[in-house]
Amino acid sequence: MKNIIFSLTTVFISLFSLKAQDSLNKLQIGFDFLIGNNALGRENIYPSITLSEAKHTAFIGPAFIYGLYYNPYAPSFGLQAGYQYYPNGKKNRFNLFFEYDFNWVKAKFQINHYSWNQTGLKKRNIEISSLDNYLGFGFRLNIIKGLYLKTNLGLGLIFYRESTKDELYDGTIIAYNDPGKLFAGKFYPFTSQYIGYELYPWRQNQLIGIFKIGLGWDLYSFKKS
Repeated sequence: MKNIIFSLTTVFISLFSLKAQDSLNKLQIGFDFLIGNNALGRENIYPSITLSEAKHTAFIGPAFIYGLYYNPYAPSFGLQAGYQYYPNGKKNRFNLFFEYDFNWVKAKFQINHYSWNQTGLKKRNIEISSLDNYLGFGFRLNIIKGLYLKTNLGLGLIFYRESTKDELYDGTIIAYNDPGKLFAGKFYPFTSQYIGYELYPWRQNQLIGIFKIGLGWDLYSFKKS
């Protein structure tokens, strides 16, 4: 986790260091608060710190993933980051941008099973991890100075891994370590998620996608001394 955050932070800083002398007059720090869906869950929350210069914006922040098959109510935590390119800049009232999204989630769950005759499965421990990559486009609507509405839609693929350890009532332990698989297919952003594909085979052909909408605010601009 620390290595991933360090690597992404280094990349984002490098994006804006190429024109260090000029960017001091244009570099903006801001904040986004978006909600949406991705291949793992529904009604996710994406707060981000943004760093912008001219037609470029990078963002990074935590991801709170809701609606996972094994954890439908409490959030699972992850990391989300990405890059946006505005071909016409961001000064117009309505602005198009292209976006790359990276989502990383790792979570553990425990499911207890009850058997009246004390046989069969007693407890299942599940560990999942997912590396998501999406490419898409979106729109930024400037409301007042510094405040904007943002929405975007993207498609991509994920590397998903799910391992289980079952404990039977007789004390037997059965473990399965998934080496991980790469997935792409058909996606319904408002009605479905990807977790649980092994129990629901018809989900194996879903498109891997992401949808986000929310507000952002350019908080501060660096200026030359």
